[in-house]
Amino acid sequence: MKDEAIKVLQTMPDELWYTQDANQCYVLDGAARWGNLERCIIRFGMALTQYIKEYSREADMEVAERIAWMEKELKIYDLIAPVLDKDHIIFAIRQVEIAGMCCELGDTNKALMLIEKAVEDTTHHIDAMDPMDENGNNYMAWPTPRNLPWILWEEHLAKPVFDIIRDNERFVKCFEWLKENSRELK
Repeated sequence: MKDEAIKVLQTMPDELWYTQDANQCYVLDGAARWGNLERCIIRFGMALTQYIKEYSREADMEVAERIAWMEKELKIYDLIAPVLDKDHIIFAIRQVEIAGMCCELGDTNKALMLIEKAVEDTTHHIDAMDPMDENGNNYMAWPTPRNLPWILWEEHLAKPVFDIIRDNERFVKCFEWLKENSRELK
């Protein structure tokens, strides 16, 4: 199956500049032009951040370099945020991932700052995720019944890498807030 997928992949254009999206700006006007440009920013920005995410997770590099690449990914997300509607889930999860790497390096102050930012981004997302619709259902951003606070404290902050800051008052405050705001989604 993978060999077939590779054959299909090799038949596709190898330059993204030959796509309709990249060239429509030369013939479209007004709202159609701006809509196309916004779609291009989102598509190319999301593709670039995906490539950076994969590279930062899989390439053979030191932890500090991995952190630098992940921070670049977040800067690009931040750059496209006005068009994309800032995705607080991505920011919160990436900040906690980077914080864990900072703990590995012993940079506890930066780790705590990133966790606090992650909690701040989580508060923005709770407003969209927790309220019930007319059918009694919540917004579900992934295939799990747990909301973002629950994901962050259980899947990320409970890891041993955070033991270096686990007793820090700032960490405890964030951890407890996340636990208190954990909800099951429907």
